[in-house]
Amino acid sequence: ADGSLLGTPTGGSVRPRAPGTERLDDCTFNGSWNALKCSSKNYVQLVFESLDSDSYERIFSPVFISNEELDFVTKVNHHRDHDWRGFYSPMRRLSRYGVVIETGYSYDIHTPGTWPTGLRYRWNGTIEEDDFAVFYQGFDTALKIGIKKN
Repeated sequence: ADGSLLGTPTGGSVRPRAPGTERLDDCTFNGSWNALKCSSKNYVQLVFESLDSDSYERIFSPVFISNEELDFVTKVNHHRDHDWRGFYSPMRRLSRYGVVIETGYSYDIHTPGTWPTGLRYRWNGTIEEDDFAVFYQGFDTALKIGIKKN
């Protein structure tokens, strides 16, 4: 945010209340928002989704994302139904997941399910030119994925 919402000249970020966020040194809880007001802008939303042909039928959740240095562990489930038929839901869900992370760190991502063959990663939020995050994801073969702003 540019500072107008947070009331600070340098801005910052608003972060959802989630397990592990109470340990963030640069954040204070705002009860009327049910969210954290953080002085750092280094938080982004990481979104990843399956690109496989069965992405609406096969779900690989939960997905666990962790960082030992930050003492951060979170369990992520897929988004809600992507279809609605009047009074019922046909249980049609895209295998898409989102989590708020702090940039500048490495994260382990794992799931008890089977990873899709094709994955798309993106992040949303205020990103400085040199922001980065490294993700280690367990596959049958060794793979290291780094995401950096183009």
